[in-house]
Amino acid sequence: MLFSAVFFSILFILSLNGYLEFIVKKPFLWLGSISYSLYLLHQNLGYIIIRFLYTFEVNNLFVIAIPTMVSLLLAALVTYFIEKPVQNYLRSRLL
Repeated sequence: MLFSAVFFSILFILSLNGYLEFIVKKPFLWLGSISYSLYLLHQNLGYIIIRFLYTFEVNNLFVIAIPTMVSLLLAALVTYFIEKPVQNYLRSRLL
């Protein structure tokens, strides 16, 4: 508990002083924009793909890389073609 409090305090101080500006780059912003869809999809989808690949005795590098790429792609598709349009529709109807 103490370690996490100290860690996040240091992280907060570093961000206030501008030492964490490398985080505000396009790849990180893109990951942030798809993070909720990625959170919802990655575990179950990843396990399905990993189990499928293990039946073919695929190299371990591919067993990690393929589910990662598929999860990122599917999360981006869900974000841009489902989540964002539904958000825009609901905002236009409710606001």
